Parts: sequence; structure tokens; C-alpha cells
Amino acid sequence: MKKQFVALIVLFFCSSVTFAGDSDSATIEAVERSARAWLKLTDTGRYVESWSDASPQFKTQQSEADWAKKIQSIRTPRGEMEARYLAAAGYTQTPSGFSDGDYIMLQFYVTFSKSGLSRESVTLEKQIDETWRVVEYEVK
Repeated sequence: MKKQFVALIVLFFCSSVTFAGDSDSATIEAVERSARAWLKLTDTGRYVESWSDASPQFKTQQSEADWAKKIQSIRTPRGEMEARYLAAAGYTQTPSGFSDGDYIMLQFYVTFSKSGLSRESVTLEKQIDETWRVVEYEVK
């Protein structure tokens, strides 16, 4: 456990959040808050709520039941989330596999109780109402 924590700290200080300037920092902070709120749902096993809170594009990719089954199979073997640190953020308007729009991908370093250090990628899409909703989630 101590080795994992040290590795996480080293990775945290060696990585950086990337964005254009100060005006974008408020956007990144808002996106990070949205992502963390959504991740908290998955961290606590509230998978149906995480599906409900995701973007419409996320919901068309998979049914609520399929998402709950998929995320449970991903997260349960890893154990409880212990720590999560933002490592990078990037903006795009044309991500592969998605319709054109405004997207920000966040990468987090995260430690889980059973599997140790992992990397999560959370892509959020800007909605018509100016909110940011999760459109894709991966953990490696």
C-alpha cells in the first residue's frame, strides 16, 4: 500500500493539467466537479444513478441494465476507491466515435483497494443547457 501511494504521488507531481489559459481554468474546474460528482456515484455502487446522470449520447450507447452490469464487472474486482488525482485535461470538438460538439477528456490517477494504481479517463460533453455530462468512461 505504501509503495502504491508513493507511486501515485510521483505520478501526480510528474503530470500536469493542460489547458489554454486562465479563462479556461474555470471551465476545467466546472468539468472536474461534474466528473467527480458522477464518479462518486460509481464509487458508491450507484450505477443506475450514474447512467441516469450521464449524457443522452452515453445512454444511446448502452441500456441502463447493460451499463450497470458493465460497470459492476469493471469496478467490483478493483475494490473501493481510495484516492483520485487529476492528471490531465484536453479539449476537442470532434472526438472519434462521437458527434461534433464540445468535449473535455479528464484523466485521473486513482488507487483502488484491491488493484492498486489505475488510470481513469472520463469524457464529458457540453449540453445545450451549458452543463457537462459524462459521455464515456474507461479505467485501465
